[in-house]
Amino acid sequence: MAQIAGGGTASWSADAVKSDLQQACILCAKYHLNSSSQWASTALLSFKELKDAISDSRTTKNGLQEQNHRASTSRWRSPAINSTPLSVFKMPFLPPPYASSTPLVAAAREPDAQTDMLDGLLYSVSGAMILQNYKEAWILAEEKIETIPVLRFLYYYAKYLHLLRIRSLHQSDAEASVSGDAHFVRQQEKLSQEIAGHIRRLRPTPGDGALFFLYGKLLRNLKKIDQAINTFVEAISLEPKIIESWLELADCMENRAEIVRVASQLPNHWIHQYFLGKAYGHVGLIDRAFSCYERFQRLGFAGNPDLNNAMGKLVMTTDPPNSLRFMDSARQFCSARLNDVDSYSHLLFILDDHVKMRILADDIVESGRYNAECSIALGNFYGLLGDHDKAVDNFSRALRYNPDLHHVWTLIGHEQVELKQTELAMKSYTNAIEADPKEYRAWYGLGQTMEILRAHASALYYFKRAFENCPSDTRMLLALGDTYQTLNKTSDAEMCYWRAYQVDADTVVLVRLARMFEKLGRYGRSAELYMKYTADVQAEAADSLGTSLADREDAEDLGHAYLYLSKYYLLHRLFANAFEESQAAEIFRDCKEEAHAMQKQISRMQAEFHDNPEEYVHVEPARLGFPLWKESVVIDNDTM
Repeated sequence: MAQIAGGGTASWSADAVKSDLQQACILCAKYHLNSSSQWASTALLSFKELKDAISDSRTTKNGLQEQNHRASTSRWRSPAINSTPLSVFKMPFLPPPYASSTPLVAAAREPDAQTDMLDGLLYSVSGAMILQNYKEAWILAEEKIETIPVLRFLYYYAKYLHLLRIRSLHQSDAEASVSGDAHFVRQQEKLSQEIAGHIRRLRPTPGDGALFFLYGKLLRNLKKIDQAINTFVEAISLEPKIIESWLELADCMENRAEIVRVASQLPNHWIHQYFLGKAYGHVGLIDRAFSCYERFQRLGFAGNPDLNNAMGKLVMTTDPPNSLRFMDSARQFCSARLNDVDSYSHLLFILDDHVKMRILADDIVESGRYNAECSIALGNFYGLLGDHDKAVDNFSRALRYNPDLHHVWTLIGHEQVELKQTELAMKSYTNAIEADPKEYRAWYGLGQTMEILRAHASALYYFKRAFENCPSDTRMLLALGDTYQTLNKTSDAEMCYWRAYQVDADTVVLVRLARMFEKLGRYGRSAELYMKYTADVQAEAADSLGTSLADREDAEDLGHAYLYLSKYYLLHRLFANAFEESQAAEIFRDCKEEAHAMQKQISRMQAEFHDNPEEYVHVEPARLGFPLWKESVVIDNDTM
């Protein structure tokens, strides 16, 4: 049997992982932690034992510090999407949440009035929770909260869910407040204090892991992050099978040092690498996150849709095609599964994939399932179609379902910009920032809005804030470079452009730099950049056989670059080079006629030069589009 062994104090066999997942399904269902229960059951269904020994999910503090920054050679090993996990893995029979496997009901026991009463009470509370009669649930559970851990948790959890429902029911567009309704905040504070008092009175047992999770969630909602982290660590130490404790803790992390410190305090568990991947992804350390997810994948979770979605999200902006492969694999796990449809729709929006977006929208409508994530997906669908009013309506509905999804304000702002409602867009972006000052897309949206209003100095401030909160996204650097260029701060613009190129070697950066120097009359510098640009494009084309340069998205820029180089060489009497560049420009539709004219001019001037070089009359640079020409008109071939 394969062992999951490694840096921890214990090892996990494949049977142990499956057994632990089964127990997690039962435990989380008993506590009505539906997200944890679904995550565990999906992991169990997709789990596939490996034949070879695999490393433990537990990594020591020193091991974490020594992890490579780059992903392994198998980084882009997307899962096979042709296999259907539902037809491969058989779901083992799971006993009902309150059957003989639960602590309160023994499999073989003599009839006892007291235990029968407890069983009845537990079933009654559970029934009220299922029917969402939360007030009934906490009133029924109240009399036993001092002695029965599961009833103690359900008592407070019912109160919390009741608060969420009341807030959602009373939420409207006019009343929406991203900082949270004052009454709701006070009620959460009151509930957290009540739980804290109860925790101080009792001696925690593993059955109280769920209560600590709830307390940590309330603390996080109240922005008491340090206390929330300590509480989640305690919750995981008491009961590591509650998956949501790991996930919430990962979202509390602020930097790598904090991840290393917290990870060293957590118990040995097979989910440890998934936690690390989510935590590193949360702080923007994409390569580390991907490496951790790969290690979790090798534990036997290659077909796990939650893992594939998480890996897809990591590379959504840097490598959308591979992101799509991961997310398509997650979708094929079960066609009716609508988890992470909001992220999937974001990706389809980026890729401008109308076909898959329509299929996704049809699946959502046919399912009859309307929640925040589905509303966001429908909003992206309408946004892609250009129906921005309906997009705003669906995004607003998502906020009514879940007012804590503050990033949705950013999406609303984007659509309002498309509707030319700049004042409303600025208000929406501001709402997102008030709720989360690190929402870099809202800062970026404000910057773009200021650009539309030609308030370039204000735009520069907002783009700077966006870059501070997401330095790995080259769009922020490009926006800064463009704004600096508009403000005639060319040295700052050049620095931003080069830094963007160093991050991901995007050829669009070279084009922007070249055009900037072209406007400044620094034609030699522009020529150098266009030469590098065309060389990079040729190298990309060699790696992707069958792709025509004329079909590229930057075909217009590429044609301009070839023509520019042709004229530049002509001015320096490098006729062969000039003719070669003009031939390269021929394949671009918008440049074809000009390229033919250039070839005739080059041939004529070359003949004149060879016939009588002493009487050769050089063409005026301004006639070729170089009005600010200050260079010598003759250079040696060796300099090029």
